[in-house]
Amino acid sequence: MIIRSLGLASSVGYLARLRSLSGGSEATAELAPSPPPGGRLVSASIFFRHGARTPVFTTIPGLSSMGEWDVCTPQAVVALPHVVVFDLRDGGPRPPLSSGVQSQVDFALPTPPGFKAFAGQLSDLGVEQAVDLGRTLRATYAPHLDSALDDPRTQCGLNGIVKCRTTNVPRCVTSAQGVLHGLFGEVDRGSGDAVAENAAFPLYTLPTASEYCTPNVKACLRLGEYFAAGKAQWAQSGGGDVGQSVLKDLKELLPPEVRVTCANIG
Repeated sequence: MIIRSLGLASSVGYLARLRSLSGGSEATAELAPSPPPGGRLVSASIFFRHGARTPVFTTIPGLSSMGEWDVCTPQAVVALPHVVVFDLRDGGPRPPLSSGVQSQVDFALPTPPGFKAFAGQLSDLGVEQAVDLGRTLRATYAPHLDSALDDPRTQCGLNGIVKCRTTNVPRCVTSAQGVLHGLFGEVDRGSGDAVAENAAFPLYTLPTASEYCTPNVKACLRLGEYFAAGKAQWAQSGGGDVGQSVLKDLKELLPPEVRVTCANIG
């Protein structure tokens, strides 16, 4: 059994898609089944969303006064492999963050000593989730890779057996790092500025305005029309019974200074 490529994309819902050359059949599942007798696995594309994170909406009333966020520690990412992010279009340097994402990164959340967090940051739990996913993928695909995952320096990249694509969002990049960490059996690739670039995992991204790994109303006007119609329908229906039940639960859980804004959700 041979696998020629394993594609990873960080940002969207997880899905593994396999193609078996035995009769050209295709199978789609949450976890990859083994090829049928006589078949060989030639490629797999794995799409996954980022892990648990801090809130991304910095306009939430009272966000900075909701207490200290003790969910992000520097130690959680120290063990992750070194990566270099390139522009998928031309292989150049990583594009700048979009203004919306940059505003999240610049929004410091209150934390206790030893912790540091910004809006939309991957939490320690999120890192753990990503690493666990990588381990699951390793257990699933390693039997078909003939020990290729034991040599990540020569097997990762656009011309290698593993190609990794991410949206240009810090939590998605860190999630990709975590998955790679678990996928390659937590091989020590070093860390810090002293690491040679060829010892780092290459990741590839696009500017947010050109991104197609997530719903992009700027790149697809028709999608924008669907979103607008859906929002209008939601507003007209009042969210239905399920929506009203969720709002009721939110009002009971949230602090009073935030609870008043629930009436405007829709």
